[in-house]
Amino acid sequence: WDPLALPEQPTDFLDGLLRMAANAPGDKPTGVSIYQYLANRSMERCFYDADGELLLVPQLGRLRLCTELGAL
Repeated sequence: WDPLALPEQPTDFLDGLLRMAANAPGDKPTGVSIYQYLANRSMERCFYDADGELLLVPQLGRLRLCTELGAL
């Protein structure tokens, strides 16, 4: 798929998540989902990934992740 257009309004990571494909319903604990994300502002809230299987690939700009173990 092509890159998504940058958002016009301030959008953080969570507000910018867009599901592209899934092989199970979103309310089930099984399956895989693929998302693209749009973000043009810093997160001012927390995001918790329970299973740790998350790959973030920035398309444009920089990505700084601050975790409970420090900055990545």
